[in-house]
Amino acid sequence: MKHAFIISLCLVFLQISGLNADPYFMCFLNDKNPNNGFSVYFPEEGRASHLLYKGKTEYIPLKFIKTKESKGRAYTDVYYEYFNGSHNGTYEFEFDGNWVYVYYTRKKDGKKFTYTIDNELSTYEGNPYRNTACFW
Repeated sequence: MKHAFIISLCLVFLQISGLNADPYFMCFLNDKNPNNGFSVYFPEEGRASHLLYKGKTEYIPLKFIKTKESKGRAYTDVYYEYFNGSHNGTYEFEFDGNWVYVYYTRKKDGKKFTYTIDNELSTYEGNPYRNTACFW
């Protein structure tokens, strides 16, 4: 079991470090507590693959589930969060123009959390998005 965890951790690192040349990160802050935030890693093809909470060092893998279309230009991508090999919750990324909202539902108790992109923090050195995580 310990070996499987180490192998999984190595695969996550290789997946993050060895992906396409132009990955980017978006920065999100909790709507109720701006001290709580996370970075989301997007490989070049545009799907989120990992998430890193502020103050943490371990990336959480995300698994794309589906896209839900909305009226107008908005759409929502749904991801499952996997931590230590278990499905712990669901992230819904709602894209609406320059704004991105994230709704997280924790699986164990159904508690919901809402996050909003911090466009200023996400922008870095004149680029629309960062090439490094937002919080260390």
